[in-house]
Amino acid sequence: MKIRESLLKYVSPKVPVEGRLGTVRALSSALPGGGEHAEGVGSLGPGDRLTILFILSFDSDPGVSKEASEGFVAFSPGELTSALEQKLDARLLKKLLGLHATDPLIHELIAKNPGADTSIKELVAQKKPTVEVSSRPEPEVLEDEDIGIYQKILAMNTADKIKLAFTGGKTERGLLINDANKVVSNAVLKNPRITVGEITQVVNSKTASDEVLRLIARNKEWVKNKNVQFGLITNPKTPLPIAMRFLDHLDKRALAKIAKSKNVSSVLSSNALRKMQRIR
Repeated sequence: MKIRESLLKYVSPKVPVEGRLGTVRALSSALPGGGEHAEGVGSLGPGDRLTILFILSFDSDPGVSKEASEGFVAFSPGELTSALEQKLDARLLKKLLGLHATDPLIHELIAKNPGADTSIKELVAQKKPTVEVSSRPEPEVLEDEDIGIYQKILAMNTADKIKLAFTGGKTERGLLINDANKVVSNAVLKNPRITVGEITQVVNSKTASDEVLRLIARNKEWVKNKNVQFGLITNPKTPLPIAMRFLDHLDKRALAKIAKSKNVSSVLSSNALRKMQRIR
């Protein structure tokens, strides 16, 4: 497995066991600190952190390999999504595919990863569910029927919710986007009938998960909409690097609103103010 030279100081067998263990603990947050060899791991990107944990899961020391394996498995969904935006080793991707066997969105990210070879893409294709999407027009749902739909969804298992997320109407999408299971909520974004108006509602919702917001931010068509951009910037759950990126797309009036807002981070408001002042 090829690895960048800058990462060798964390995974090389020449590093003392205590140093390798300290790195694992710093990465997995099992313990604070981590020793001198763990210095600098906080500045590493999610892809590098995941790679280090993967390599050290095969460490010759049982303690290091055990804790590294646990850290790899426990890697947070949001961080994993970011990690999969970077080129990862095919063996690492195959391991992730096994760990997230029921997550179609992770499968798609794995297949699109620059490090995915033909065998990885074939494995993803084998796991991809086949869902028939109705071509019939979406019926109008009356407000007094919403309760019945909600009760129906409550009685569903995860597999049925995922299918409904892919194929359901506006009311179903509005309910399932807030499902506690991230596989279900994320699947709503793959529904071919979801509209930019619905996406605007999601990015302005306090109940939207950070992962849903991250996935919306990656959709080139949705983020062309100024309301979606503004919602992503002002939603407190949007990861700061993403919110910062969209500041460049706003006009002076929108920047002024963010600069004066009490509901965004000081980093965002101060950057909005600077960008606004540069516009003549």
